[in-house]
Amino acid sequence: MKKLFVYSLLLSTMLFAVDNNQTVVPVGNVYSYKAEYDAIFDDLSKPRVGLSDAQIASLQDPFYPKEANVPKEVNQQVDLGYQLVGIMGDKVKLNDKWYGLGEYVGSYKIMQITGNSVIIANDDDNKVELTLKQGNKNVTITYK
Repeated sequence: MKKLFVYSLLLSTMLFAVDNNQTVVPVGNVYSYKAEYDAIFDDLSKPRVGLSDAQIASLQDPFYPKEANVPKEVNQQVDLGYQLVGIMGDKVKLNDKWYGLGEYVGSYKIMQITGNSVIIANDDDNKVELTLKQGNKNVTITYK
């Protein structure tokens, strides 16, 4: 009975050793999958086609957001008494008060917010661009 059990165990392990009904050719004590590996290496040795240098140069840098197109008819000479203090997302801080896109600042409506400016327009379609002053005077970082 013990011999029958040992033989059946040996036979079952040999059957499980064959991988997915593939025929394996013994080479000494090592089974050869030479044809499979040759096919894999042939696939790896084929030349890969990627983007050209011109296509790579035309890509937008993902780390710097693209500035929105500012309309050409924006009047940048007018001083309305509004000072752009800060921009955070779709909110702007004008003269110590936060406003969102589409809200009114006096008689002017916030039309567009870019990375460093905001465009406001009144009912007569007079558009004015307020730009954020650069420098450390506008930046205050506090922590607790």
